[in-house]
Amino acid sequence: EEGYPRFFRRLTAVTFDQKDIVREAEAFAAFMEGANAAYGLDPARTLFVGYSNGANMIGAIMLLHPGIIRNAVLLRGMNVLEGVPEADLSGANVLLVTGQSDPYGAYAKEIEAHLKAAGATVESKLLAAGHDIGTADLDLAKAALVIAAVSPAQAEQANASLPAQINNLRTNATPLPSPIPPRPMPPGEATKAP
Repeated sequence: EEGYPRFFRRLTAVTFDQKDIVREAEAFAAFMEGANAAYGLDPARTLFVGYSNGANMIGAIMLLHPGIIRNAVLLRGMNVLEGVPEADLSGANVLLVTGQSDPYGAYAKEIEAHLKAAGATVESKLLAAGHDIGTADLDLAKAALVIAAVSPAQAEQANASLPAQINNLRTNATPLPSPIPPRPMPPGEATKAP
């Protein structure tokens, strides 16, 4: 859409084609059910990471198809559903990472509230960033991956030591050459966001 890869149509900077979201979420859920069965994937030990529209899609899938995604990192995500269905996300874990100067950052609280109301454990992090992502996001996602990849008992123990894991990753990670540049918005879109 508008030269950018998106999971569903955007009507304005903050409103989305609801039928398109439902269709795409349904297709993704069917794909994951097939992949889980065909490859023996364990949803409890699979981590989904989404940035911007990808994070929005993951949040929508979690609320529309509970159980498909149990571990997620939402980088610069927001709620895209106008009507949020009742969902049971007990046992789901979400790391929501927002940029302090992200023009869409104010919308992150809504997806956080919906996920928590559905029973998900949500950890919210605010970074000194805009809508762009960089090494701090990578560090947080890596730590979430470590936790998702282990058994529930190991995850509980690892969760207690998450700050130490993040520091260890920062020390031992190969730094990216530079933060990923922000994606330019189509003309006039920047002024539509609050």
